Amino acid sequence: MADDWGSTEGGGKKKRNPLLWGCGLGCLGLLVIAGVIGFMGVGWVKDALNPEASLERLAEALPVEELPEGWNLVLGNKIPFMDFEVFVMQGPGGGEGSPVTAFFFVSNDMEMAGEHWDETAPSGGAERTIEIQGRVFEGSYDTNTPSGSTFMLELSEEGALPVIMVQFQRTGSKDEITDEELRVFFDPFTIGPDGAYSLVHEEPDPIDEISGEEDSNQ
Repeated sequence: MADDWGSTEGGGKKKRNPLLWGCGLGCLGLLVIAGVIGFMGVGWVKDALNPEASLERLAEALPVEELPEGWNLVLGNKIPFMDFEVFVMQGPGGGEGSPVTAFFFVSNDMEMAGEHWDETAPSGGAERTIEIQGRVFEGSYDTNTPSGSTFMLELSEEGALPVIMVQFQRTGSKDEITDEELRVFFDPFTIGPDGAYSLVHEEPDPIDEISGEEDSNQ
């Protein structure tokens, strides 16, 4: 008597339907692929959540030795099967403002980077310039996005690879993302001719220095 698995022949043994053999092999292949993807996923997440490894990975594209004070690198890794890396840093609140999150995007594909900028940069905002480490950066700034105040700028030189973009977001708040916050954040990085820690090594203003000497003599 025939059943769903095929017909029975001599000896009572069932003969497997050839179509089902193909399905079985196909399903096995899918299971193997799913296992490989699952294994890669676990490894990817493990690497992405390792702050030391993530910082080293970011430093390959953008020179930095340590995180800005008060900031945590919560995730960082290359997107599987894409020439694109993402790094997420969570910072402290600025004064009474809400905490700022920084998203770094690194790509060796100019076209992909351009598409990402078009999709991610705040479209309803205004152009904004900021001078950091002796270099002027231009970006897009908007305090009225659904997610809160957002500022996105490109750190790499025009036409240079990898393309390095960073988006700052003060989630759920329209409070300004100030120039001072950004300069302090980038101080451990090397993104301009003045180099890292240029804020720390700035020469004191002569007037402030004289005033300090007078106070110490009183």
